[in-house]
Amino acid sequence: MTIQDAVLRLERAGSESSKTTQKLREAVATTAAKIAEILAAAGVECDMRSPIGQDGFVYLNLMPGYKELSDAEKGKWGGIGCYYYAPKDSILYAGDPLSGYGEILNQPKYVNGMIPDPVSRENCLMFAKHVANGLLGLVAEWLEQRTAADIRAIARLEQLES
Repeated sequence: MTIQDAVLRLERAGSESSKTTQKLREAVATTAAKIAEILAAAGVECDMRSPIGQDGFVYLNLMPGYKELSDAEKGKWGGIGCYYYAPKDSILYAGDPLSGYGEILNQPKYVNGMIPDPVSRENCLMFAKHVANGLLGLVAEWLEQRTAADIRAIARLEQLES
């Protein structure tokens, strides 16, 4: 293979990699936006009186005790300790709130007047892995538990009325 052939191969590989990564980012943004849309439609909001809600996020504690998981189980979820949702802007984040790290998965066009950096490829791959490992089912289960608690509260209040 000549140097010219190697350069052409490198250019093709770079172009294909760029296109594929962009498609991956778009798929992640679409899926994250759908999750955020469902959470918004379900009326998920922050309890600003609670210490955990004062920062404007709802933490979907889908992987409780992440730090205590076995290495095999951590491998299933990777470095993302949880997902969190900002109702005000209907944004879904991935990260580890204990370390202060978070990345927007369904990025708006502008954040504070600036175009945000694209989601890292690593977090895109991790999100895709989480979806394959049942993340959407965990979000559904979280919403179902929330609904069940609401139904129990309604029943208690209706008992008081009778």
